[in-house]
Amino acid sequence: MTCKNCGKEVDDGMKFCDGCGSALNQQETVQPPVYEQPPVYEQPPVYQQPPVYQQPPVNEQPNFQQTTTGADATDANNKIIFVLAYFGILFFLPLVVCPNSRVGKFHANQGLLLLIASIAGSIALSIVSFIIPFLGFLGTLYSLAILVLAVYGMVNAYNEKEIPLPVIGNLFVLIK
Repeated sequence: MTCKNCGKEVDDGMKFCDGCGSALNQQETVQPPVYEQPPVYEQPPVYQQPPVYQQPPVNEQPNFQQTTTGADATDANNKIIFVLAYFGILFFLPLVVCPNSRVGKFHANQGLLLLIASIAGSIALSIVSFIIPFLGFLGTLYSLAILVLAVYGMVNAYNEKEIPLPVIGNLFVLIK
């Protein structure tokens, strides 16, 4: 057999020419190229920018009326002042901070009643323990009872409830 490219004589069983290296039988070795469909690439999703959050202007005051539900906004903002009304002489604080608040007047009245009960009971128990010395422990028990009433009133004030103090809460309405 002869190489078609360089004309050199080659053995019959060879597939390539010894001289030039070209394929001897092109029908067997050279196949037409197979054209495949190019892969289809999907478009990446369009990048969406995250929403822009704007800072509120510095000079604006926050609107607390939107955060309260059902209660007056000033009462909800002053509940710490209402809690302080149960600390003895500070009963007047809600009357100074929010003089037109019905809730403030309620807790100021309860704090005043607690202060009067505390002073009157302490004086009475001091006289009794002076007369009968072995009843001195009653003063300690009375102070503990006043403390429990104060904590009860503070919890109610903080939870924005208008519940009178047990035993003494409904005696008088001194602040109207």
